[in-house]
Amino acid sequence: MFCQKCGKEIPESSSFCTACGASIEAPAAQAAADPNAVEPKNRLVYALLAWFLGMFGVHNFYAGRIGRGVAQLILTLTCIGALVTAIWVIVDLFTVTADKNGVEMSSQKGGKIVAIIAIIVMLLNFFVMLLLPAGMLLPAIGTARGSARNIACVNNLKQIGLAITMYADDHDGQLPAAQGENGMEEMEDELDDIISENCFKCPENGEGCYVYIRPKSGKLSDITNPGATPIVYCLTHHSRSSMRLINVLFADGHVESIPMAEAAKYGLTF
Repeated sequence: MFCQKCGKEIPESSSFCTACGASIEAPAAQAAADPNAVEPKNRLVYALLAWFLGMFGVHNFYAGRIGRGVAQLILTLTCIGALVTAIWVIVDLFTVTADKNGVEMSSQKGGKIVAIIAIIVMLLNFFVMLLLPAGMLLPAIGTARGSARNIACVNNLKQIGLAITMYADDHDGQLPAAQGENGMEEMEDELDDIISENCFKCPENGEGCYVYIRPKSGKLSDITNPGATPIVYCLTHHSRSSMRLINVLFADGHVESIPMAEAAKYGLTF
């Protein structure tokens, strides 16, 4: 049984409404007094209809708010207005508590709970829609940055190869006598007016990471198989396609990315 004044649900045995204090007549007396009286709408049902079918205005049709329901239906069908309808439905969930005639709906508490749950679900969906693309893009961005740094490393090694050739030309075919990173520092000092010092720095961390391997004879012209003889390599590995690769400059001037597992075959150490 519901209070005819405020619409609150009350026990059958009550003689007055605990919410508003109005006197309650027996159902038979109520029916006799007002044969056209109807039970108030249920706000829980209203909220559920708003959540599942609110874009089509069904909840407002249920509450007798035909004009609002038609407006929401038309907005949704225009596609562009669907966003307006979605916001409108959210507002309805929290503000509409009575039907068209102003009669308070029953189950107010249940309706509020559904409204709160609906908002939480919407917010979760919103964050998922934001984070999911970001989670998909970050690996791609990382891969692109790694590829860009690898290209820069390869270009550095090619420049270093030209620098070695120029160094040999200026020193009667002889290459720097120092080995390892010290040899690179000697070349950098000798050729600082020819190529940029940035060519001797790793794109990964901006530090020197290139290692020089001096041929036994000390001359490029004495290398019998220049295409398979490394003279400079990068200490920093570049991961691409789940493989750990290192960039190596060979005596003939070409640069190749080889798996770290094959580094020992070329006498490369880390």
